[in-house]
Amino acid sequence: MWNEPVFDVLPLREAVAREYPNTKQRILALLSLYGSGAGPWTGFPSYETAAETLLLDFKTPELVAAAQSGELTGRQLEGAARLFCGWAYSRYGPRDVDEVPPGLQKELLDYTLKSNDDDKIGRAEEAFGKPPGR
Repeated sequence: MWNEPVFDVLPLREAVAREYPNTKQRILALLSLYGSGAGPWTGFPSYETAAETLLLDFKTPELVAAAQSGELTGRQLEGAARLFCGWAYSRYGPRDVDEVPPGLQKELLDYTLKSNDDDKIGRAEEAFGKPPGR
């Protein structure tokens, strides 16, 4: 049976909060970090869950507000799609992808559909719905 790694994110949480005291900027930095991995959203190095854990500190409206605050970079789009489509988002806390506005869902789905990774595409379509004609 797989056991989730346990990370002491307190030092990271404090360091990131010091570096980015503005909540929106902190979320955007964490989305960028979470979206900077080179590979699948599953079967990844366990240290990547540190950024995910810190993102899960925020409520969905805060995450959405940051994601809609301006044009996201590719890494931020990747991080946001990965977060909202991920198992941890739906498992920990009252997380419901329906709280993500349809426009943002479409933006993240469109971004993910450009990937060559069938698993990412499948997860995005499961979370956000398949686009017409697909």
